[in-house]
Amino acid sequence: MYLKAHERDAKLRVFCDEWLLGALTGGADVGHESKIASLAVKDPNAALMCAVSLVELAGEEVADEALAGPFELVLAKHGADFIDVVCELCRALPRLPRILSCIWGQHIPRPVMRKLELFRSI
Repeated sequence: MYLKAHERDAKLRVFCDEWLLGALTGGADVGHESKIASLAVKDPNAALMCAVSLVELAGEEVADEALAGPFELVLAKHGADFIDVVCELCRALPRLPRILSCIWGQHIPRPVMRKLELFRSI
């Protein structure tokens, strides 16, 4: 469901391409960040698909810290519901543990952060 979602959804692909261009040219657009934050509240599955697609499409020149933001938004709002999925995605996306290590976690519930810490050190 989460992997390769950008290949099934043309709008998601365009959004991700625009977000990544912003990340490469001086920071992601505030409008794009706002859209992900809104999705994290209203449609966390869509927000996680977006976060995963960004990781799948990003080259190494895109900072891990930037890619961590969408995951932090989802986990802050719905961590208990999605932490197992995110941890499982670490197995499929080799870069994801390194990206997750950039999450500060001050807004993420403590039990979720504990579990995340186990998987982001893979």
